Parts: sequence; structure tokens; C-alpha cells
Amino acid sequence: MSTRKSIEKAAQAWCSKETKHLAMIPELAKEFAKILDRENILRKIKKDKELYYAWQANVAMAFKDEFYHCKKKYKSSGEIHTIANRAAKNFLDLLIRNI
Repeated sequence: MSTRKSIEKAAQAWCSKETKHLAMIPELAKEFAKILDRENILRKIKKDKELYYAWQANVAMAFKDEFYHCKKKYKSSGEIHTIANRAAKNFLDLLIRNI
């Protein structure tokens, strides 16, 4: 969904019988649109296995980078890679759980 469509959907909140007497606030409609856009991205991640995997890989690399920046060596490179991928998968699963 484009941002414009999201804004149009958000603006519908001021079209119902219960809310049509309220003045529309464009800034609020834009904030609603941002929420809808974020939810749309999360739905795409949840639905598309390749996109999910790409996000998982990027999140995992962020975890790995943090491990490498740490001065102490706790785990081997392979263990860090496995832990980072599990952490990334857990993060994404929590992120899209209610979408």
C-alpha cells in the first residue's frame, strides 16, 4: 500500500456517522498512514519467505557485528553465527506475531 493510499484510509476515520462532526487533522491522518505503512511492511515480511529471510540475515549480521565489537571472546565464529540467526528469527517472529 502506498503512503497516499494509507493517508486516504486514515482519512476515512473522519467519514463515519460517529466522527464526521469532528474536524479532520491532517497531521493525525499522516501519523495513522505511517502506522498502516509499517503494518503493511510487517505483513509482507510475514507472507514472503524470501523477504523474511533477507530481514533475518540483516538482523543476524547486526547481532554478529555487536559480538565482534565486544572485546571479550565468548564463542567461536560459528557459534556466534548460529546464535545471531536464532536471535534474528526470534526478533522477527515477535515483531510480526500480531500482524
